[in-house]
Amino acid sequence: MSSRPKKPGKRARTQSAKGRRAVRTWEPDQDPLGWSFLFSRTTVWIVIGIGVIAAVGMFWPRISLPFSPARPIVNTLSQDVVWVDPNIPDGTVDAERIRGIIGQRPLAVVVLAPDNDSFDGALDACTAVTDRIDDVTVMVMQDGALANGCQGADVPITGNEFGYDFVFWQMMDSQTSFLHGDLPAQVEQLALFYDTQVDIGHLEPRTRTFAAPAAQWALAVGLLLAVTAGVLLLFFGLRRGVVALQRRHERRRKWRAQRDDLDAELQDLALIMLAAEPAGGAVNRRQITAAAGVSRAYISALNDLTNSQQGSDLTPLRQRIAAIRDKLEAAGRPRKKS
Repeated sequence: MSSRPKKPGKRARTQSAKGRRAVRTWEPDQDPLGWSFLFSRTTVWIVIGIGVIAAVGMFWPRISLPFSPARPIVNTLSQDVVWVDPNIPDGTVDAERIRGIIGQRPLAVVVLAPDNDSFDGALDACTAVTDRIDDVTVMVMQDGALANGCQGADVPITGNEFGYDFVFWQMMDSQTSFLHGDLPAQVEQLALFYDTQVDIGHLEPRTRTFAAPAAQWALAVGLLLAVTAGVLLLFFGLRRGVVALQRRHERRRKWRAQRDDLDAELQDLALIMLAAEPAGGAVNRRQITAAAGVSRAYISALNDLTNSQQGSDLTPLRQRIAAIRDKLEAAGRPRKKS
């Protein structure tokens, strides 16, 4: 006669429950976004260096003026409307008459000596001025004639700048070609043609204002500092955004970890409820009764956990699950005999 196999006792089931492998919860890297380098001192100095380089690149013409052959020209035209090459003999150019012709118009005249080799060409001398004084139209004269001309980026041209530039200086070349040697007369043509462009609306009217060299340097330094400060503000704003993003990521990580812990807890409770045997002593009967009593609460907790929204408060659900465990564990403890 074969004997019925014995069911595992309470101790065996307890050891089996203890031997179950713990559920591993998800753990992200310490630096999930890979942006920890933003908080190093070296990075701050690198950003400052980038800001300085960017500012120098933007305002290089002004910053490089002390090393440029255009320095005496720019310094003079910051306070005057005409610059005459020192190698031209005194009295050859009537600078006073040229000043009277230009008046307060935003025009400037550069008179180069015939053998001036400081620049690759007259156009280079012209742009060396307009890169640093950007609201004037400059006429470069050499060897008694118009050599070239240009205007700064801040000259208020109302139409197409390329078309204006081409037409303006083509007309100036044709109007001054018969005035060779008479520099004031050529400047007079420049002033008259400028007035015509203003009258027909190709240029907005503007009065020339002069700035002291110290003010020019102050402006350059101020712009340099402003650009550097802007780059730093952008960097620190980015770093602040990264901090906020990391905090949000950490909150989501902690919430997921809590949810995984509750899920593992519900799995463990399910095993305890399934381990309750119909046959057995009073303890088993109490376990079955307790499992039946908490089954509805268990299903409700499982549904709430499944439908929980990201970031929601899981504390009430944790308390409900703890209450279910307390009831199941209380049913599994033997009662003391009175």
